[in-house]
Amino acid sequence: MDSRSTFQYEILTPQGRLADGTAVGAVLPAVDGLIGILARRAPLVAQLAAGCVTVRLPGGRSEEYFVAGGFAHVRPQGLTVLAEQGAPRESLDPQAAAAELEQARQMPAETADERQHRREAIAAAKAKLRAIHKQDSSRRSV
Repeated sequence: MDSRSTFQYEILTPQGRLADGTAVGAVLPAVDGLIGILARRAPLVAQLAAGCVTVRLPGGRSEEYFVAGGFAHVRPQGLTVLAEQGAPRESLDPQAAAAELEQARQMPAETADERQHRREAIAAAKAKLRAIHKQDSSRRSV
């Protein structure tokens, strides 16, 4: 594969490096919609929403990572995703995600900051459950 049609990527969380390597494309969940990334894309900084980052690898295989919060940075050297939360999609636990949603719904919402934090936690838990559901659906269709 021509190196001009690939780029380096890394996905980092507070716990450490989640993934890195060479990609031919990626799709990111930004707060204002999905963003597609290809080699030689114009520089960009985007705030991440909760959802899946899909990385297309040389050879046609794809990998998916759940992320919530943080930023993506595209520059000539490649793509860096700095996520507040992150995990390989296949490692997500449905019972844990359901418990996270219930905990988020129980969070206080007295102040504007508390309401915003609660909304973000609910959105992240729901996005995680959607990612799990997507994973379960793709397993059944194989």
